[in-house]
Amino acid sequence: MDPAYSLSKSQLLDWLNTLLQTSLTKVEQCASGAVYCQIIDSAFPGRVPLKKVNWMAKVDYEYVHNYKILQRAFDQCNIAKHIDVDKLCKGKFQDNLEFLQWMKAFYDSAVPTDVALNYDPVARRQGCQLPPWAANSAPPSLINKENHAPRNGGGRPPTAGRTAGVRAKPLNAGSAPVGVARQPPPQVDLSRFVTVEEYEELEESAVCLERERDFYFGKLRQVEILLQEID
Repeated sequence: MDPAYSLSKSQLLDWLNTLLQTSLTKVEQCASGAVYCQIIDSAFPGRVPLKKVNWMAKVDYEYVHNYKILQRAFDQCNIAKHIDVDKLCKGKFQDNLEFLQWMKAFYDSAVPTDVALNYDPVARRQGCQLPPWAANSAPPSLINKENHAPRNGGGRPPTAGRTAGVRAKPLNAGSAPVGVARQPPPQVDLSRFVTVEEYEELEESAVCLERERDFYFGKLRQVEILLQEID
């Protein structure tokens, strides 16, 4: 058996993020089909029309659109692999993990080293509307550090006079105040802010809840129709 079929979730995500220069954190994020499309594009550059791929897909029919593009690419590249769209669209971990393992095994066996080294995934995604994990942005921890870094005139170390402030001197009769002691900056509660990963998880949870709601609503509607037929 190919070693790729024994790779863990973390190993597969590391491979994907290196290959496609993304920041994926979950295997389930591949369920839309967009990631699978670019894996095949990296193996056969130019065979997949990435500009037609819906990277922002949220619902099943948008996922199906991406899998149609993937299936056409499979046909053009003579890849004999059945794509179980119904299972993959549901976003279940195991189904997408197994398909991703197959993708890794196929990539390792079919893609020459020079093709892998010369592929520019970010350039191939240019012009597409992208989710945060595909936008090739800096990690949230780095962004937070940059945003909260102190600015003191181009990064030069502050002088003693700037940091220490001016102490208030006792006032004599008829004298004017010389200075005011500098107050420490207010503390910012960073726990109120949401990172990119947390936002994506909340967004995915909302989508899953909407799907479940629609599913159970459909079941209730079927029961209602059956009861009406009995009456």
